[in-house]
Amino acid sequence: MASWCEPCTREIPDLLQLHEDYHAEGVSVLTINMNSYERTREDAQRFVEEYNMTEAPAVIDLEGDVADMYNIQYLPTTYIIDEDGIIVDKIPGEVSYELLEQKVLELL
Repeated sequence: MASWCEPCTREIPDLLQLHEDYHAEGVSVLTINMNSYERTREDAQRFVEEYNMTEAPAVIDLEGDVADMYNIQYLPTTYIIDEDGIIVDKIPGEVSYELLEQKVLELL
């Protein structure tokens, strides 16, 4: 995610809702702001605060380590990771609540 990324900002409410709805079942939504793609470090922090991303874990990738590790080519990109830490799906582009719920229900 990045503050200037419109698809990123549009999907935030769905991501947070999914986290709220399925957290009791062990589902966590972790959002990562790609600070290396931001204009300033302050933009990343402001982005997290502006979209009230405090209900689910929100991380700022200060040095671009996560972007490099996961070979992020497109924002937003969503990874579905199972309980064993295995990436089971990678979704480039904006996601919806319905799509994510379908993916999560397949794993529960």
